[in-house]
Amino acid sequence: MVFGVVLAMSTVFDTGCSKDSDTDTSAADGTDDSNSGDGDGDGDGDGDGDGDGDGDGDPPCEPIIENDGICNDDCECVSGSCYEVPVLSNLCGECKIDDDCPDGGCTPPNPLPGQETGSVCNAGEAGGGCETTEVCQGDFTCELVLDLGALGIVISTCSECSTDADCEAGQVCGVDISIIDFAGQRVCQDAGSVPNDSFCVNSGTVGNDACASGFCGTVDVEGLLSLDVCGECVEDTDCGMGEVCQGGAFDLGTLSVTGSTCVAG
Repeated sequence: MVFGVVLAMSTVFDTGCSKDSDTDTSAADGTDDSNSGDGDGDGDGDGDGDGDGDGDGDPPCEPIIENDGICNDDCECVSGSCYEVPVLSNLCGECKIDDDCPDGGCTPPNPLPGQETGSVCNAGEAGGGCETTEVCQGDFTCELVLDLGALGIVISTCSECSTDADCEAGQVCGVDISIIDFAGQRVCQDAGSVPNDSFCVNSGTVGNDACASGFCGTVDVEGLLSLDVCGECVEDTDCGMGEVCQGGAFDLGTLSVTGSTCVAG
């Protein structure tokens, strides 16, 4: 994406008189094209109206934005990499794909307002961004951690497990996510150890087994995405007499999540 640029054109006035009464002595079409005389308003004489010859009508793009800065095009970044984040801010960083990194994968940027940090190359460590398991260290595998499909954002990281079978007896393969850091990883957790208001994996009985409450429910965020969170209930029948299960919530201001609760019906 390239910013639309408004070019301030200065008019060249001729104090003499010409036969066609044109104020531009170098062209007969009335345009201000003092350098080339081709009538397109640019100085390179190619007739396309832009100064860099790329046909888009914009002046040359200069790499002046450092990493972590908001960008719209690779050529604006000193690093040469403008990581596109749908809906939120594109940011200059070290990489856009794993192949940009010699020793590991590419960890996506954090585009959240007030938290903006560009993408960085990692060494394939736990929690490092990845596209394939190939870039992960040792026995780590590249696993999906956060799927914000409606926003076009998917985060996968090098993780210690993919299924419960990868963990020790009495453990389940859960998830450790930090929304404010825009990061996370799949980790082995003791069954029944995850407190309410913490993230879980709502897949079969896995999420329920990880939660101390035994309930892993889904929190809807403005219809844009869903997050799995440990709470007090999943259905009304999980609550006491005269109570109903009230769904959890996500606070967009504090970027915090709360699980479901049983409330008076």
